[in-house]
Amino acid sequence: MAARAACLGLLLALSTAAWAQSASRSGFLAVQRQVEALYPHLVESTVIVRMRGRSGSGVIVSPDGWVLTAGHVVGGTRGARCSVGMADGRRLEGAVVDSSRDHDIGIIKLEGAKDLPSVPIGDSGTLRRGEWVLATGHPLGEHRDRPPVLRVGRVLRLMEGRGEGEYRGIMTDAPIISGDSGGPLIDLTGRLVAIHSMITQGGRRMASIHVPVNPARLPLRRARMGEEPGSWDARPAGLTRALREADVALDGGDAAAALRLAGEATRLDPDGAAARVLLARAAARAGNANLAISAIEAACERGYNDAEALRTDRDLAPLCRRAPLAPVVARLESYTALPGQRKSDSALLAAASSAASERDGGTVRVTAGGRQVALGTVMSAAGDVLTKASELPEGAIECVLANGRSVPAERVAADTGWDLALLRIRAPGLRPLRLTDHAGVGAWTLTPNARGDVEAIGVVGVGEMPVRGRGIAPRPTSKAFLGVRVEPLDPELGLSMGLKQGVRLTVQPDFPAERAGIRTGDVALEADGKPIANPDAFMDLLVAKHPGDSLRVHLARGSERLDVTVKLTTRPADLPGRGGLPVLLSGEVSQMQGPFPRVLQHDAMLPPEAMGGPLLDLDGRCIGLNIARADRTSTYAIEAADLRELYAKLKSGS
Repeated sequence: MAARAACLGLLLALSTAAWAQSASRSGFLAVQRQVEALYPHLVESTVIVRMRGRSGSGVIVSPDGWVLTAGHVVGGTRGARCSVGMADGRRLEGAVVDSSRDHDIGIIKLEGAKDLPSVPIGDSGTLRRGEWVLATGHPLGEHRDRPPVLRVGRVLRLMEGRGEGEYRGIMTDAPIISGDSGGPLIDLTGRLVAIHSMITQGGRRMASIHVPVNPARLPLRRARMGEEPGSWDARPAGLTRALREADVALDGGDAAAALRLAGEATRLDPDGAAARVLLARAAARAGNANLAISAIEAACERGYNDAEALRTDRDLAPLCRRAPLAPVVARLESYTALPGQRKSDSALLAAASSAASERDGGTVRVTAGGRQVALGTVMSAAGDVLTKASELPEGAIECVLANGRSVPAERVAADTGWDLALLRIRAPGLRPLRLTDHAGVGAWTLTPNARGDVEAIGVVGVGEMPVRGRGIAPRPTSKAFLGVRVEPLDPELGLSMGLKQGVRLTVQPDFPAERAGIRTGDVALEADGKPIANPDAFMDLLVAKHPGDSLRVHLARGSERLDVTVKLTTRPADLPGRGGLPVLLSGEVSQMQGPFPRVLQHDAMLPPEAMGGPLLDLDGRCIGLNIARADRTSTYAIEAADLRELYAKLKSGS
């Protein structure tokens, strides 16, 4: 009898575990499929906004060329000219129509635009903690051959505003950085709910802050009708009254009055979800099931996602079991099935580990002197391991297996162009991961540790792109100080000045550059007779200088060309080193971030010592090898197809 009970208990435990694994996998798949479906249109609608030597991101919200961006990107000047770059390479001209400093949102109208891809405006009032959201933009500015970058995250906090149900800010863990400002935050219905505004300092608990789109809806609607945008704090006239009186009528049992008032609210607020939920309740109370069902569907299309509230509402619950609504509610429940409140929560990582059934084995820790320097990806049962070459120090290295056993590692070969090293270890029972070449944008990425547990999750943000520069990794900083901020030359500015290369200078007051006559907006073409192609080239020249040295700079100032000699001083001790703000905002990054012939980019937050390990899909198959932690928003991985070929070359010695 006891044996039978034990057997039944074991079967129950196994079936419970299998159910939990199936539920986790279904939740991940539901979100992934929706993200993959939304991405193509979202990336087409995300733009880069350029004006007066600065840039940010933005989003097209109507086919005739209305664009929303951050207020600090457009600078608050009505009528100011700007250009907008689209993902397909087109450049369109436009002007600032209005902006709000308090809400940090700006409105742009593009000239002569028609049939543009656009994102519909949603209702930021529907957002809830833990909800999944998508972010796109141009992190660290526009990069050649890189489209707008996709990231995902969860709503961490809704920062209360002045009015009931209003938010002044939305905090998420979808990673953004400078250059993303003005880009869109999208819910899983594909609607715009917020605009990227600011970020917290780098670290494992970093967060992004977005401004809700609701305050922009009425000014945008007025502007599109040719009217003055007016106040950004106002709701449509009569909306608050209609919603309040409809609620009172429902509570008082007057379904007809509630139906009339809720219908009025939906006409006043065409993008809002709250009025449609109220209309559904009133219609259900009045016995009009068809109207109630269509109102719920309309609310869900505008971002309403509280399946539990629908199932427990006394008026709506019976309708949720009927054929038209049952799949809608089931879809909402699938989006909220994943545990935790943020991407790094242990419950979510455990669910990812459960979902990825093929993930076991394939990862080792690479150590030197007892300290982890990288992870390694097991490529064969015979002991071949690939890892990140530049993280390997001189001297002996070891690999720590899943069981904690440490074994010596032999260096076999390296490819400096890909920063990849082949190691060989002797250990029984090694299990290489199965490589797969399919990893579309929007697909989940899982990074396991040496035990096989998922350490971090993210999504593929760019399917394939080259990395041409060295990234933001801190580099040697000159002790001599010029007193300028150096930026890449904007292509449009260069064209207008007849320049093919150079760097734009922003002068800091009371330092050597200003005292020598250099002005903000000057373009440095040469330093000590050497051409300057980019900011790195200019900073590299300064590294060789010492305080008290002179630097001869050849400048472009409009159509004028002039030479200025600057006597350098000592760099102030309180100024950050080279790399500056992007490094400060990103936390720890890899020292070697490029160039690479091509990489897959994803948004999982990983420390530099996690590079060299495998990147998995939701099935636990290896889609690549993490090769560089680039910045706050980006980790690069060598794709499986390239990894397979590189491994064969390193193994053969060719």
